[in-house]
Amino acid sequence: MRAHVLNAFFSLVFAAMILSAVGSHLTTQVTLKVAIEVSVPSDVIVSYRGSPSVGGRLLLEEGDAPTVTLSGTKEKVEAIKQAGLRVIWSPKPGELSEALGKGRFELRSESVVASTLPSKVVVVESKPPSLELRFSRVVERSVWVEPGPLVGKPADGFRIPDKGIRLNVNQVRVRGESRTLESDPGTPERPYPTEPIDLSNRPRQTFTVKRKVLPRPDGVTPLEEVEVTVVIEEELAEKDVEFPVHYVQEARTGDAELQHLPFRVKAEGGRWSRKLRLRGPKLALQALEATLERQRRV
Repeated sequence: MRAHVLNAFFSLVFAAMILSAVGSHLTTQVTLKVAIEVSVPSDVIVSYRGSPSVGGRLLLEEGDAPTVTLSGTKEKVEAIKQAGLRVIWSPKPGELSEALGKGRFELRSESVVASTLPSKVVVVESKPPSLELRFSRVVERSVWVEPGPLVGKPADGFRIPDKGIRLNVNQVRVRGESRTLESDPGTPERPYPTEPIDLSNRPRQTFTVKRKVLPRPDGVTPLEEVEVTVVIEEELAEKDVEFPVHYVQEARTGDAELQHLPFRVKAEGGRWSRKLRLRGPKLALQALEATLERQRRV
């Protein structure tokens, strides 16, 4: 009886070993997204679907990542599935020269992924089969700039005169893709704007503030800031102001004598007044009118 039990036990162990050995050689397939990191020298910009590299690095993931189907032993394929797959690709000198010469490079996703796979795992299919990358040299050049939009407005009674927004320079240095800067060079007719200029904290006085330049195309980096001076001055106005006229006389006379004054006056409610047109700061005129109104009520 004991011998039968031992035989049964060894049979089970042997069967498990056979199944394990067979299972390790069984093949399976898995389909997954592969993130690809493209690495280029710092003086090169590579882009895909309009998204440029930053600091010599372009990451293709999620919607930009290719989908590949892998086939291999179950153990290795499952390990790849659990860990995910990420590939780093750097163009060889010959590939880089070709890419810069043509301005583009067809990256075969199947071969890039296959070069990183362990033995006994292969790429069955890759969608899309290739990725069209755009290549360009990084250059520095000067572009024209202009003040950006104003946020807020001067306080009541103040204004910004014509040509009251000035820059300390007309041009700044930028760094970016040569092809992009050729298409949008920042000319005097179409300069790059600065960041918005906030007036909320300085509504009554002239001020100077530093602002960054906002390049229109992606992948262009300004290398300098500019100083923006905003001139704020009191607003001038013209206003008809009615002044009281006091007629001093030694003896009681009739109203007829007032007709000989060098200006016309009017009488209203026993008071004489003269209207004059004044020009000056808007707030000062408003204050004067308020003062005269208070005096009339006394």
